[in-house]
Amino acid sequence: MRTPWGDATALRERMMRPGRGMPRAEAERNHRERLFAATVAIVVEKGYDATRVADLVKLAGISRSAFYRQFADKKECFLATAEQLVQPTIEVVLRRAQEAPPGEERMREAVEAFLRLVVSQPAASRMCFVEIYAAGPEAARSACSITARVGWISSSAAARKHSCLSANWR
Repeated sequence: MRTPWGDATALRERMMRPGRGMPRAEAERNHRERLFAATVAIVVEKGYDATRVADLVKLAGISRSAFYRQFADKKECFLATAEQLVQPTIEVVLRRAQEAPPGEERMREAVEAFLRLVVSQPAASRMCFVEIYAAGPEAARSACSITARVGWISSSAAARKHSCLSANWR
């Protein structure tokens, strides 16, 4: 499965050689990226609820202790993965929108840029827009904030009544 961090079936090939020659920060970054790719792949394949930490560490090719040095639990790993997917997407969408003339053309360019990114990463998109709701209210708020950060919901009075911004989700 293709993820923004590469093909999930080839994660073990990205393992770094053990030993003292590797800076700890680089090894931890490598672990995190492999865990992010594994999270996308496993959650899309099994669903959030059925995904276990054991699945993630097996696919990523890291130990459980390495996982728990990075994250407290599956949900924290999932939310960090979602954030790592969303932040660059928001930056691309906003940059493309700012390059367009103001008004309707700017909004069209932002939406088109967003949709191109969604289509180019179907597994990551499914994780961020479907499976994220299975991770509970905190994750649902995160999903809602994705839209708000781009400015689509927060810019209209009608959208402020949208259920994800209601008191029930705060």
